[in-house]
Amino acid sequence: MIMVLHVIWFLPRFFAGSQQTRDAFGVDVTVPAAKIYTMLRIGFVGIVMCVAVWFSGTAYCSVDEDIPLGSWVYPAIAELAGGVGTAGPRMMLQTQPFTRGQVAGYLHDLAPDSTKLDPGQLILFRRLWAEFYRDIDELHRPAGEELILRAGIEPYLLADHAEQRDGLNRAGGYVHGSFGRSGRWVVYSRVRFDSDARYDTRFRGVKWKDNLTANVDNACLKFHAGNWTLFWGRSRLKFGRSQTDGLLLSGYAPPPDQARLSYRRSGFNFLYFFAVLDDLPLADGRLARRYLAGHRLTVKPWKFLELAISEVVVFGGAGRPPEWYYLNPFIPYYWEQINEEHDDNPLWNFDWTWNIARGWELYGELLIDDFQIDFVSEPQQVGILAGVHAAAPLGLNRTYHTLEYSRVNSTVYGQNEVQNPYYYRRDVNGRVIPLGSRYGPDAERVTYRVVLHAVDWLDLRAAAERRRRGECQIDDPQQSGVPHGVPFPTGVVDRRWDISFGFTFQYKNFVIAEFDGGWSHRRNENNILGRDDDLFFAGAAVQCNLWRVFRWPN
Repeated sequence: MIMVLHVIWFLPRFFAGSQQTRDAFGVDVTVPAAKIYTMLRIGFVGIVMCVAVWFSGTAYCSVDEDIPLGSWVYPAIAELAGGVGTAGPRMMLQTQPFTRGQVAGYLHDLAPDSTKLDPGQLILFRRLWAEFYRDIDELHRPAGEELILRAGIEPYLLADHAEQRDGLNRAGGYVHGSFGRSGRWVVYSRVRFDSDARYDTRFRGVKWKDNLTANVDNACLKFHAGNWTLFWGRSRLKFGRSQTDGLLLSGYAPPPDQARLSYRRSGFNFLYFFAVLDDLPLADGRLARRYLAGHRLTVKPWKFLELAISEVVVFGGAGRPPEWYYLNPFIPYYWEQINEEHDDNPLWNFDWTWNIARGWELYGELLIDDFQIDFVSEPQQVGILAGVHAAAPLGLNRTYHTLEYSRVNSTVYGQNEVQNPYYYRRDVNGRVIPLGSRYGPDAERVTYRVVLHAVDWLDLRAAAERRRRGECQIDDPQQSGVPHGVPFPTGVVDRRWDISFGFTFQYKNFVIAEFDGGWSHRRNENNILGRDDDLFFAGAAVQCNLWRVFRWPN
């Protein structure tokens, strides 16, 4: 055993070299040459901690906790609830994150009819039930009955390689904990350690010594009072029914620090949030403060229809404090910024989901950037997203299909005031990280994905995507008005065709292993004329998920 641990500790010395790879969302990044000695050392530490947690006992969870975006739970519950449609209980799917209690409540209500699920839906139901059955039990306890302390560890290994390009190998893990009174309040924090996570757009941080990176990617205090919830801390938000994208808030950017107030009852949900974005250095040496405020109303009048309307605004400036009228959840920001004679950057978004039949969903989004009342002075800069989800269509049991199209016009997300473009911060290559669609403006794509739930522990999948992207960037300087006749897409167009195949192995929700590989055909890559390439790529990830909970009854 000592010899095995010694090999694990020193094996990272064999990993080094220049690295050019894709981040978690398929965007190319260039990684400078660096030895990542800490990669498997972190894995080693994670394994030791996992063993300690594993032997300490079984796990419970707090129903008040948000499920971090990126968890396997989101595609699973979205597919299950969308596939069951009106035959199952009511659940709103267009606003994420979900709480563990929301998912547990849906599974509890669906359980009496679970025998009517088709084979693929039944597989998802069993996986989710294995993860949430103790949360379901907690739902039956009186609110505030117990104090709950939870701690856990989620170590992982990642590898991403492409033909004729050096790859990226990383290791890391999440360490998380929460403390609270069930159904009343909870304090939650999650720390991420990684051997070189700074090239992941979802990571908020910089390189430490020997490429080690770490940050707190979720930390919050939540209070519940009836149907009201107050959130204070750091977290991601995602709007819309698309599993991988969103026009207003896609979950692509690192999590900002924010405050949220929400009211939820049956088929009605109101959400207000206020977040702090990165400071922008100005030419005169000062810093422009940047803020994001938004509110969202979601209704589900019938089981087959979910509708939502959202408005956000980016504002700021050197020495500008948060405006009280943007701190008011019930004021239309577009009108207010006109009345206050501030040239801020408001955006509107409409999203919907319609279950046209069991197993079939139509969904979409319409984004309006700085709506023009006169319909004449400027072109309406918009983005659209439309898609269909189909569970076991045409007798293809155990399969789930998605066909999705999106287009974001050339100058969407931009603004003439330097502090107001719709992005969070910049990545290590100096490019802005969008708050909205992960491809930014001046982009169009068509995507088809299919998943086959082969057995309880194995999924097979395939995907094909065609994408075009022009030269416009979110932070490009703009005039006070957008001119008519701007082409789409603009300039030298980056064109890509990707085909991929993969599988997911999931053992009792404690070990999840994923592999994806495929072929990418690229023309004018990164908008460089004549930079053409055809390459094969492959990526793999292995993650463990273990935790322990202590309870103190009143």
